[in-house]
Amino acid sequence: MRSRWFILAVLFAARFALGFQFQSAGSAAPFLVRDLGIDYAQVGILVGIFILPGIVVSLPSGFLGRRFGDKTIVVYGMALMVAGGSVATFGWSYPTILIGHALAGVGGAILIVLMSKMLTDWFARRELFLGNAIFIVGWPAGIAAGQVTQSRIAELISWHTVFATSTALVALALVLMILFYHRPPDLAEPTADATETLTRKSGSFALRASSGCC
Repeated sequence: MRSRWFILAVLFAARFALGFQFQSAGSAAPFLVRDLGIDYAQVGILVGIFILPGIVVSLPSGFLGRRFGDKTIVVYGMALMVAGGSVATFGWSYPTILIGHALAGVGGAILIVLMSKMLTDWFARRELFLGNAIFIVGWPAGIAAGQVTQSRIAELISWHTVFATSTALVALALVLMILFYHRPPDLAEPTADATETLTRKSGSFALRASSGCC
């Protein structure tokens, strides 16, 4: 249960939940327009505000991961995603939902940066390409799952339920992260130079992921 493949499953679940939550605003767009009296340009802002924090958060999150531990910072990032999703779930105004998505986006940016490093901790020496390929698929798979299910959920129940479902999925992934993720027992502590290099690369990866290519 503590093999690198099980750890990969935990990381995949978190990345899947990230994509699923990102998609929620787009899937619920027609219902938000109808109920809140907003237009599709404002929905676009709502979607974009989830990605925007990555520009600011990527580098600081790398340094925080070095200082306090990758898992600790990722757990806090996922907690921000749960908090932001909860704000959006119970919000009845556009500004409230916008704040919730911005908060969730900050947490999501932390995940994009640090989970890539967490993956390479386990797969740097064996099956790196396979592990990385499986991990990367989590983001588009979560988006695709959202596209398939979320509009139907909004139609049958409400757009609040869409946000609640995506938040619950993040919360489940958070529990898995807390219970099961740990550093490889034989992993050496990175040097300061290595940490700086990795942080820069992670920041670059976060920006590419924010643009939708990863």
